[in-house]
Amino acid sequence: MADLNLWQFPPPPYATSTTQTLCGHTLTAVYHRLILFGGVTSVPSGGSDNSLQCLTNSVYCLNSLTKKWTRSEPPSPRTNHAAVSCGDGVLIQGGIGPSGICNGDLHVLDMSSDTFKWKKVVVQEGMAPCPRYGHVMGLAGKKLVIFGGKKGVLLDDLLISGELLSSGPTVPSFLWRSPNTPWPPASDMNDGYKPNFSKEKLHDLVNKVISTLLRPQTWEPPVDRKFFLSFHELAELCFAAKQIIEQEPTVLQLYAPIKVFGDLHGQFGDLMRLFYEYGYPSRQGDISYIDYLFLGDYVDRGKHSLETILLLALKARDSLYTSSILILIIAFYYFVFIFEDTYVYVSFVQVEYPKNIHLIRGNHEAEATNTVYGFLDECIERIVRECNDGNRAFKLINDFFSHLPLAALIEKKIFCVHGGIGSSVFTMKQITNIKRPVDMDCEYNYKVVKDLLWVNAFCESNDIDMIIRGHECVLDGFERFAQGKLITVFSATNYCGKFKNAVAILVIGRNLDVVPKLIHPLPPPISPSENVPDKAWIEVDRERPPTPIRGQRKPDFEQGSTS
Repeated sequence: MADLNLWQFPPPPYATSTTQTLCGHTLTAVYHRLILFGGVTSVPSGGSDNSLQCLTNSVYCLNSLTKKWTRSEPPSPRTNHAAVSCGDGVLIQGGIGPSGICNGDLHVLDMSSDTFKWKKVVVQEGMAPCPRYGHVMGLAGKKLVIFGGKKGVLLDDLLISGELLSSGPTVPSFLWRSPNTPWPPASDMNDGYKPNFSKEKLHDLVNKVISTLLRPQTWEPPVDRKFFLSFHELAELCFAAKQIIEQEPTVLQLYAPIKVFGDLHGQFGDLMRLFYEYGYPSRQGDISYIDYLFLGDYVDRGKHSLETILLLALKARDSLYTSSILILIIAFYYFVFIFEDTYVYVSFVQVEYPKNIHLIRGNHEAEATNTVYGFLDECIERIVRECNDGNRAFKLINDFFSHLPLAALIEKKIFCVHGGIGSSVFTMKQITNIKRPVDMDCEYNYKVVKDLLWVNAFCESNDIDMIIRGHECVLDGFERFAQGKLITVFSATNYCGKFKNAVAILVIGRNLDVVPKLIHPLPPPISPSENVPDKAWIEVDRERPPTPIRGQRKPDFEQGSTS
């Protein structure tokens, strides 16, 4: 019988630091060294298992001769990347960072000297690999081979570089894909569903959704957590909505009066409360004289992302049978609405008012983000009629998300976006020219506004008065910055069950006055139920804690994060 202690060795002493408990990292052998890079750290959870904590960009080197660990300075934090030994270094490509999928650049950790250095690989010719994660990479002779992975869809492409032109102490360079013999593009490996756009089925879906969801005064979450639509019904709505969204501009041109909603994060109950308190889009409400704009982050964290998404998909779905054109926009995540030929159903629109509901995309409307912050888990848990229905629905909805508009301009004076303008956006034309669908490449994402001077410069150079954005929890539901030129609005109460924050919507009048309307967290009911505030958020928050309320210092691992 084999010796059970054959693989057991005493732990090596550590030179400068110890490694952390990690997953999703890479461990690459380079001669007598083992190079550990990236991954997700974990901490003791109080039980027998560890809990995931945050992405890291730590680099550790184990010298197998001295059995000592040393630590080096790294590139951006990431996980699910690929790494391979190349001469006296390690090549690293892709992965998921705090802001989403990292770009497709190749990086090399040069270990030819005592001081490790990071360098970017030069692509001298051809098209470099696209952003991806969960892929494999290897070196075959002097050719680098990359296969598969994901970037919002499952990829099946095989990439092979030309000859490695240089290595060692200099920055390696490659020739990718000869222009005369191009590789075919990566194909979408999602389970396809061919929609059946029958008007009869549309009306059945509308009636089903309306009676179930559009109840601002009486809506209650389902007791058994099961979603009331099948994958096929949901898929039909997604396909229809996508056809409408593809026709819309990247920056919507809107008019006052209008209501602006911030992040909802699956808090469908808060949406119903806001509708009940301040009007909702129906003939019985205020849709005939005021528009609605939603700034994204409709999914993740909360337990009812699917209800929110459904409203948007249904609105677009029903509009296919009208001659009107719907305007849908999302700054990076959204809602779903429904109509019928006679009046508005669902949260936001009516066929008679097809241009009154607007959605922009939020950062959580991206697969790389909502895979880990709860939406994937919700789809798998709640859409369970057939094997793998949850995963299939998740991919279809994310494909829908990737086509959403990114911003809105109200009366050419108030710019609305989910996260902010960042330090690399100077003109409205830069945003307008962005082609959709948009993959969440971390190099091109719209990051949180960190320096308010950028707000002033952007407003002046584009002749606008104000920027309205969501993305961050603020205690009173809204907060003004930069001498009133920037307003943050947030619309999910008691964020992640931790902050007891109020929420707000902004009502913008015809003269562009901005009036906030607030609601506060509900007190705990006498009889505990799913509606208890502390139970309204999914358990993922214990493993991936929420960003603190605006004004509180973020933990180190959250610096630069958009989650």
